[in-house]
Amino acid sequence: MSCLERFWPYLDAYVDEHVTYSHSCYKARNLLAAIDFQMHKERRQEMRNGTPVFKRQYSPRTKRWINLPVLEKKAYSYIPELMQEILVKTMVKDEGIVGD
Repeated sequence: MSCLERFWPYLDAYVDEHVTYSHSCYKARNLLAAIDFQMHKERRQEMRNGTPVFKRQYSPRTKRWINLPVLEKKAYSYIPELMQEILVKTMVKDEGIVGD
């Protein structure tokens, strides 16, 4: 599966197809999806007692059950730094130091 194919579910989570967004809002949601994808694309498989964890999912297309690996939960440790950068850039922009 290509990297772009793995990115689409992230984009769907942030940008609903049935809602009309302004250009700046759409751009911000796309950037959030890209950040989320980049920060979590290399999560490892969850382990319990040294054994990898799987979940079963039924595929209507093949009419078979498949085992999918369960990934570690997402860690959002980058959020405070991201919020701080947004705040600083907003303050600098409001003071007229940085223009549009």
